[in-house]
Amino acid sequence: MRKRWFLAGMVLLLVPGLLSGCGVAQEQHDAVVAERDAAQAEAASLTSDLDVAQASVSELTASLGKAETGLEAAQTENSELTSGLAQSQSELEAVQKELEELDAEYEAFKSDVNSTWNRLDNLMGLQWNITAYWSAAAKGDEDLIEQRHVNMVTFVDKVGDSTCTSLWEQAMSAAEKGQDDLYMESFAALMDRSMYLITGQAKAIRGQLAE
Repeated sequence: MRKRWFLAGMVLLLVPGLLSGCGVAQEQHDAVVAERDAAQAEAASLTSDLDVAQASVSELTASLGKAETGLEAAQTENSELTSGLAQSQSELEAVQKELEELDAEYEAFKSDVNSTWNRLDNLMGLQWNITAYWSAAAKGDEDLIEQRHVNMVTFVDKVGDSTCTSLWEQAMSAAEKGQDDLYMESFAALMDRSMYLITGQAKAIRGQLAE
């Protein structure tokens, strides 16, 4: 009997201690559970952030792919434009060269026409002065004859034809010697020569303009 009471007393003494020990364990358990829940929540949050980041990476990768495609297209277009520009530049240089050649040909043509025209103009002046000189001589107008004589010398020199020069000198020599027949013959021959040269120059001009 005494032994039973002893055991009962021991139990009564041990129960508060056991109860007290269980309280400490429960607190630790609750703390661990709370830490676990917090860790799980943080892990869930991090997982969500990771998903968002991965989605952003996917979008950026897709955008980068489009940008690279666009860059390649731009580079291709730039290459084509550069090639086209080079071809256009080459064609422009060819056209410029052709224009320069045409300009040179035109200048040469203009120079030839001007030269032929000036010679024709001088021949027409000579022809007119031959007629005027003959007319003054026929009238016996010494002043007018002297004036036409100066003009004749000028135009004979301008024409630069040796036959005209020879006929003119022959006519003047005949006039000084009183050789009227030779004088008239020389003037007539000079007029014929002048007309022949005028016809030739007119034909030359027509030929140049027809080219």
